[in-house]
Amino acid sequence: MKAAPALILATCLSLTACKQNPTAPDTDASTNAAILPEANVSLAIPNPAVTAPDFVNAVAISDMFEIAASTLALEKAKNPAIKTFAEQMIKDHGATTAEVKQIIAKDTLEQPPSKLDLDHDTMIADLKAAEPEDFDALYLDQQRKAHQSALNLLQGYAVNGDNADLKGFASETAPKVQHHLQMVNDLDEKGADEPTG
Repeated sequence: MKAAPALILATCLSLTACKQNPTAPDTDASTNAAILPEANVSLAIPNPAVTAPDFVNAVAISDMFEIAASTLALEKAKNPAIKTFAEQMIKDHGATTAEVKQIIAKDTLEQPPSKLDLDHDTMIADLKAAEPEDFDALYLDQQRKAHQSALNLLQGYAVNGDNADLKGFASETAPKVQHHLQMVNDLDEKGADEPTG
């Protein structure tokens, strides 16, 4: 690769999350309706173009992070609802990893990294080092940010991607990630991240 996937992903996500372009051309409303969950209408303007290899790398790192973080949550979380959520994350992100691997094989795409990048590795280290009473809150905070970033990436690639199979994957996966994000918000609203004493 000519550029670090994490840097490319961070650039794309920061551009999407922080600065929408009001003069960007309109896209087909019916297409966006299927791709973009109603709660995120503000994200209707797609990310800058991301190539298939960069998208695959970003998805692979996202899934690896979700599985690693949620495996730790099964060990360290105090709230049973968070452990249930973590089990779902391991299952769902394992499934998306398998889907992407099938597309990689079919389209003979470059294999993604097998290790986390520095940013996500640091987040895992923070989870490992967290005090027991702080773990649940930190895990949910990381999950919220990670799922929002993944949602931005998927929505942008579904509209603007350069590989038909990956665009289909992104379109189908975005609502699932939106649901994960809603699950995190629901846990937060129920106080699942508060110390149990």
